[in-house]
Parts: sequence; C-alpha cells; structure tokens
Amino acid sequence: MESALTMQIPPLGRRLPAVVHDFASYLPPIDAALDSRMVQHYGLEEWSRMRRALVTPPSHTCLRVNTLKAEAKGVLKEVDAWIDDYYRERFSSTNNDDAQTEAEVRSPPPPPRPYLHPMPPLSFDTIIIPSLPPQTSHSFPLLSSSSSSSTSHPKPFTVVVDRLCGEAVLRGADVFVRGAWSASPGIHPGCRVLLLMDLHRQSQRGCLYSDYEGEALLIGQGTAVVSRTELFTATKGLGIRVTHRVGFQAPPFNGLLPGVIFPQNLPSLLVGHVLSPSAGSSVIDLCACPGGKATHLVSLMRGKGLVVACDRSRKKVKELKALSEVMGMSSCLCPLVLDSTHAVLPKTLRRARTLPSSQPPALVAATPRDKDDLHAVEGFYPETFDHVLLDPPCSALGLRPRLSVPTTASDLDAFVLFQQQFWWSAVFLLKVGGSMTYSTCTINPAENEGMVRFALDTYPCMRLVPAEPRLGKAGSKGVEGEGLTEGERGMVQVFLPGEGRREGEDRLDMSGFFVAKFEKVKSVFEEEEGKEEKEEERENMGEGEQGKR
Repeated sequence: MESALTMQIPPLGRRLPAVVHDFASYLPPIDAALDSRMVQHYGLEEWSRMRRALVTPPSHTCLRVNTLKAEAKGVLKEVDAWIDDYYRERFSSTNNDDAQTEAEVRSPPPPPRPYLHPMPPLSFDTIIIPSLPPQTSHSFPLLSSSSSSSTSHPKPFTVVVDRLCGEAVLRGADVFVRGAWSASPGIHPGCRVLLLMDLHRQSQRGCLYSDYEGEALLIGQGTAVVSRTELFTATKGLGIRVTHRVGFQAPPFNGLLPGVIFPQNLPSLLVGHVLSPSAGSSVIDLCACPGGKATHLVSLMRGKGLVVACDRSRKKVKELKALSEVMGMSSCLCPLVLDSTHAVLPKTLRRARTLPSSQPPALVAATPRDKDDLHAVEGFYPETFDHVLLDPPCSALGLRPRLSVPTTASDLDAFVLFQQQFWWSAVFLLKVGGSMTYSTCTINPAENEGMVRFALDTYPCMRLVPAEPRLGKAGSKGVEGEGLTEGERGMVQVFLPGEGRREGEDRLDMSGFFVAKFEKVKSVFEEEEGKEEKEEERENMGEGEQGKR
C-alpha cells in the first residue's frame, strides 16, 4: 500500500532519508484498536474511503468575510481579481524558469472562479474558492529535468519542513521560515528546491539534508526566498514560495486583505450561524483559540454586545487579542486566560462581590487588567450568558490533510472524559431560554453523538433543537448503548471527510465535523432544589422506618 520514491528523487551526491513516501499511495499508520472502532462504526468500505480522503486537502478554500469592515460582494470582486493576477504570473512563459511544466505554459488552465456560498445566511459572509485539479509528484518539473540526461539543469536543492508546515502547504500555503526542518547546503534566494515533509521528527532541526535520517513525504517544489542560514535563524517571514504541490492546487492567501478575510473551514464557519447571536447579546466561547469562531460571532453581532473568548494558554490568548485588534473587534471581544472547566464563580466569591450587576459586561468592566492588558477575570455568575459556544479539545480525526495519526483508542476515551468536564460550566453559565452550540472537528462518534447523549441524560434542563442552517447530514446512532433516537439524529449535523467527491452528491468536499444545538428550558437551581427535596424525603422516610422498628 505504501511505496517509496527514493529512486525517483535525484541522488544529489548525498545520502537520502531512510524512506521518502509517494503522496499518491501514502496512508499514515494508525492504532489498531482505533482502526477497529472506526470499522465497527462506519464499516470497512466507508472507513477506508474516509482514511484516503483524510490524507488529502479539501477541493476548495473557504474565506470568511469580516462584515464589520466590508461587504462580501465587494470582497469577492477583490479576491477574484487577485486570483487572476496570481495565476497569470504563475503560468506566464516569461516567468517560467522551469517553475511550470511545458503543458502549463503552452495551455494554462483557466483560473478558478470564487463565488459566494449560495445558501443564506452564509451568502452574506462566505466565499468559496475551488482549487485547480490535483497533481502528482510525477508532474514536478524539477524531478523530470533533474532525471534527464541534459546537463543544462542543475541538481535541485532539498528542504524538509515539519508536519504542520507541510499540511499547510498542501492547503495552499507557502513555506515560512519557522516551518523549515532540514535543508541542503548552498540554498540561496531564487534557487529551486524540492519540498519534503518530515513525519516523525527523528532528526534535529537545522541539520543538513545529508544528515537527515527521518521518514518523509514528497509534497512539492518551490523557489527559495531566503538563504539556508536565514531559513533557520530568522524568527518570521517567507522562506520558500511554493510553485507546485501534490493534490489539489489552491492559491496562497498570505497577506491578502488582512483583517478583512479569514480562512476557515466551511463546517467551522457554519457554527456561528447555527448559534446565531443577535446584536447586544452576551456570549462565552469556552475554548476560543485561535479565534475563528469567536471573531465570527462578533461579526454576526455587528460589533455590539460582548463575546468572552477563553483559553488556558496565555500565548494563544495574546495572539487572539492581536487578531481582534487587526479585525477591529477590541470593543466587543474580550479574550481571557481562563480554565473554562472552572469558569463559574464559586459561591464564596459570588457572595463577596459588590457589583451593580452580576451580568458579564459589568463583571468584565469592573475587573482590572494584567501585565498583558488582559482582564484578570476569575469566573462568571451562573446563568448570565445569552449564548454559550463549546468547541472543546478533541481527537481532531476530521482535520484535513492529516498525515500523521498518533491518536490511540485510549486517547479517544480520555478526550470523552475531558470534554465532559466542560459541560458543567457551559450549562451553569447559560441563561434560561438561552442557546448553546456544541461542535468538534472529529469523526469519533463517542465525542459527537455520544456526547449529545451524555448532555441530555446528565442535564435535563437542556433540550436538543435543530442545528440550522443545514449543510451536513443527519447524525448516526452513535456508540452502542449511548446513541441518539431517530428524531435526535435529525437535529444534529455530521460532516464526513471527502463526502462531496462521491458520484451523485452535490455537497462540497469537506473536513470531518460535528455540530449540535441546545436550548436551556429551566434553571439548574430548580434541579438542585429538587434533588435536595428528594434527599430530605429519603432521610425522613429512613427516620420513620427506624421509629417503627
């Protein structure tokens, strides 16, 4: 199933990595117990199809428009013009220098035409850019020219990038210096390079390619923007401009319309529309970073109200704060360093507070800022948020492309237990009559349908409602013994990777994802009072029985 390209890549007078895989046939190793669970749930044929789809990027790029700064129709025109310029330069014969194949120079493919998503309300802020048809490594000019007998083509240099950088390249990104892992000596601006993606980090960052002993995947070729030295000493900036990549050919959007567009997977973008907060609402995003969903909520609220965006990582929260400033959202978005499993103020602190209001805006306004200019909020009063968004850490088995799957079956069980810890905070913080959206980027049913079952059984105050607008399919039964009824399955949305590629389906080719929506129908304190009354009744009955004896 897995083949190596060792003989196809020019020897360059140096020792090659132990294994260089061909992207077209590569499937990452997977934990046997995890594999067994997925086969049991989806069936062997469907799971095999999804495994292959997970290795490849989606066939389109999705851009969300920051409607606080611009209208989607105007941004669409700018993106369309930029795409024309990008592909005109890429396929220009005067800018060839072996960056394109002869066929591309002779008859370049027409550039893809971006369009607004046809379904309201996504049509107001969602731009879809189709990718050009996929390529294989056999079409790379560097490989064909270097393997020819001609001496007019010098041997190409080689750069190895880390896995995260490599996966971004497959989605259309260029290589930034922080992603470089190993490289040939002598690389200089303007030279052509082959791009490999490191799979297991077995070699030290910065090592010569001749000393690299890892396992890699051939993913593309490009042109160096900086020298080899700068690749490993610079802390930021563009390192290699990618001219060819395996898989679908998506354009990079580096630096295009900063603060106006935000690349975001379509199912992830759908989450904000499902929650649909109105202007002036108070919303808490319990696991907000990197901030795509939180900033989308601000746009949907037209910058009026409060979106509290929580994360445990101070570094990530500072980055989210910077993003909110670029997007013009600082007055509405409040990034917090806060462990969301403890986001509800304890009774002792609630009693000690003297505030004109317990509502989130008043609490945030009364809280001092720390050294990073972030509000030092310790928690919030129960039942004070109009909306809650819970997108907890998950196994991420739906992300694409996914070239390494270190997750085990025991990890799946641990994620489920960890996610359950967030629900108490989410339910307690939500107002009666408020709505909550739960989402994950995994295809593990225990974290999706199984978590919905857990929430409904554990918190009777929460009611499942339809997640709309609908783009995905209905949910599955879930894990045996923890599944959903037929009616409940029709309310949630499931996205399975690569679904849109099958014949007869008109859905876009997407990543794996899950969305569910809830409403709070009664106070959690009513349930607690009911429990206390039942306990008192049991105690009284016990005392009565003892009296009879």
